[in-house]
Amino acid sequence: MKMTTSKPRAAIYSFLMYFLVIAELGILSGYRFVFPDPGGANGAAIGLTGLSSKNPVYDLAQVGREIGWNFVTASVLVIIAVLAYAFWLGFHRNWGGGGVLAIMNILPLVGLTNVGDNNVFAFFWCYGTSHLLPAMSILGLQTNGNMYEPASRVPQVLFVVVFFVLTVAAWIAGTRYRAWYAEKYEFDLSVPLQ
Repeated sequence: MKMTTSKPRAAIYSFLMYFLVIAELGILSGYRFVFPDPGGANGAAIGLTGLSSKNPVYDLAQVGREIGWNFVTASVLVIIAVLAYAFWLGFHRNWGGGGVLAIMNILPLVGLTNVGDNNVFAFFWCYGTSHLLPAMSILGLQTNGNMYEPASRVPQVLFVVVFFVLTVAAWIAGTRYRAWYAEKYEFDLSVPLQ
């Protein structure tokens, strides 16, 4: 059975592909910029997460200079690829893969639910948004919010929510396009042609 027709297979493959992309950007490219440790030379002191209140607001020029333009480019390409993939899954009416994409896009918000020094869910926020942080900088949404004060994360939370909504909208657009495509170009071969 092909991935486009098997909802469980599409869900598993979608999770694995998206997880590995996030891991690539979060662990390899941006490890020291997203690791949730308030002490030491990592994201708390120099990177994107802004755990330290003395961090300045990170704009696009700072991200490009301190982290690299390849990180910014990869972030934008991942966002475009996720939306295109959601559209493709919608075209094939596969809610298994589309649901996994939507859940993985909203899951980082779990990291802001347990605040304090022992935030066991910080992993969800720090690594779940690592592929989105440079794109947030392009739009001026990356601030120096404190990890332990979720209210200071409002710009990033809005970005995550909007990305979730766009993913769902792309999947729905794919299903609508498929309906239009089927009506115009597909026909039932079991019905004799006249």
